Amino acid sequence: MREGAQLLGDAHTGDDEALGRLMEAMGGSLLAYANRLLGDTFTAEEVCQDAMYKAWCHMESLEPTGQLRAWLYKVTRNAALDVLRSQRTQTVALPGDDMLDPTPGPEWELERKLFVETLHSALQRLPSHYTSVLSLRLLEGYSYKDIAEELNLPLGTVKSRLRNGLQYLSRELVSAGVDQAYLS
Repeated sequence: MREGAQLLGDAHTGDDEALGRLMEAMGGSLLAYANRLLGDTFTAEEVCQDAMYKAWCHMESLEPTGQLRAWLYKVTRNAALDVLRSQRTQTVALPGDDMLDPTPGPEWELERKLFVETLHSALQRLPSHYTSVLSLRLLEGYSYKDIAEELNLPLGTVKSRLRNGLQYLSRELVSAGVDQAYLS
């Protein structure tokens, strides 16, 4: 590209109109290239503008014998890749996401209260050796070892009673109308 060397020479001498001539000479082909990379004309135009601006800011560092065309394509490609990378890492907000309140509302509190009442009722219907182990584990948050020490039972017995008790409790809760989603 013969005029590329001329544009570089003009840039070195401080000719401000050289940018306009550069855009006329290379803008269309760079835009088509960016559009092929991005698949979006609007974004491709922004990328080309950024590439031209970067090119203009760094023209002084190029040698007049350099390959301006190849360098501009490289700058355009890198700018397009930057856009693609940023699009890949952005998360898409769904409509209405900003309206969701992360704090539990009164419905959730009521549902939780009803579940706890149903759980206590179901625990009372179980045999006492299951109730004691399950109450310590589910309601008090005891570890298996702590339950074994509290009830003076071997650890294997605690595990067995917990497993069997949870099966009985699950059946009781389902018969009481509790959704299976709560039990998983």
